[in-house]
Amino acid sequence: TLAMAKPPEMPNTAPTEIKEGNLSEGKQIDLLWAQSSNVTCFPGTFATSFNGNHVFYRFSQPPSQDFYFRLTPPSDVDVSMYVLQNPKPAGQLPPNVEVAWRCHKAYYDNPGQPEQLHVQGYKNTYDVVVAVVGAKAATEGAYKLEIWDMPGRQW
Repeated sequence: TLAMAKPPEMPNTAPTEIKEGNLSEGKQIDLLWAQSSNVTCFPGTFATSFNGNHVFYRFSQPPSQDFYFRLTPPSDVDVSMYVLQNPKPAGQLPPNVEVAWRCHKAYYDNPGQPEQLHVQGYKNTYDVVVAVVGAKAATEGAYKLEIWDMPGRQW
């Protein structure tokens, strides 16, 4: 079993940004990229958590800025989320990713419940790709992605 950390404590302020969407806006992709030794995002044994439609969002993460993400689906939809961090300039979107500096993921089997991630900033600017994914081959379902951009550790 791939160990997952406890969900992060989320900020107690209003989100910096909110994105609302539907899994139907994305598409299913080949997941082999995620198992590459240059990416190591999630193993093939966890494919059912990431085998639905993928909807991507891209952000620039300034030095020493942390991002918090909360992804909330309706009660009948199970979603997963992963976040890729790469140095600037921006790279390719999955499945055309050849390298990832970091991959953060949240994929609890919990229909209707939020998935949450904290993505720490570092000394440099990073390209951040957030993937909202339908678990168990889901291709339809509304969601709300809340984003907090907050000062982080000063390197």
